[in-house]
Amino acid sequence: MKIGVSTSLSESTEALKLFDYIETYDIPLYNQAYHSKCYENNIKGNYLYIVKHIDCKDLSLIADSLVLYENVYSLSYEEFVKRLGSRKFLLDVGHAFISDMKSKGVFELEKWLSLNPIAVHLHNVKYVPDPTGNISNAPYADHQPLNDGLINMKEVLDKIRKAGIEYVTIEVFFKDYTPTSYTLKEKRRWIEEIIKELA
Repeated sequence: MKIGVSTSLSESTEALKLFDYIETYDIPLYNQAYHSKCYENNIKGNYLYIVKHIDCKDLSLIADSLVLYENVYSLSYEEFVKRLGSRKFLLDVGHAFISDMKSKGVFELEKWLSLNPIAVHLHNVKYVPDPTGNISNAPYADHQPLNDGLINMKEVLDKIRKAGIEYVTIEVFFKDYTPTSYTLKEKRRWIEEIIKELA
């Protein structure tokens, strides 16, 4: 299992000293992972993988590399399976948690893992009503620190490891609904503490 981090290209040099790989979201970096935008349809070069959201209107993507399709919290497991079809899967654990809680009231991680994801996005989820009144994601705030939230990260990471998933990307951007800049060293420490408990 390789541990990576979602980061901007400007942080890539430091991130590569601390993590096995990085997943950039602003500019593609060859030989690393890249999170593409919905409108990007032609990406050239070699990457570990390229991510595209399953809710993009145009799912076509011409690329030289492995393309993975990510689940979103607005789609239930059943809806997602229909949209995914035979495409390769990237499991976003936080999105899966939110969609399961909204549709069933219980998180069914094993069901999502049965789709054999190649990579995982890992972040926690908190119960935080949006102070702006925006209900699109309320009452759940995603992309929260691994050590603070509703998801038992030790249990999740253990199941991910047992499933043999190759890439696990730490994708943390917020505290509650506020953008928060956690240091790369802090993100690395979170994952090391969880892995230590699994040993």
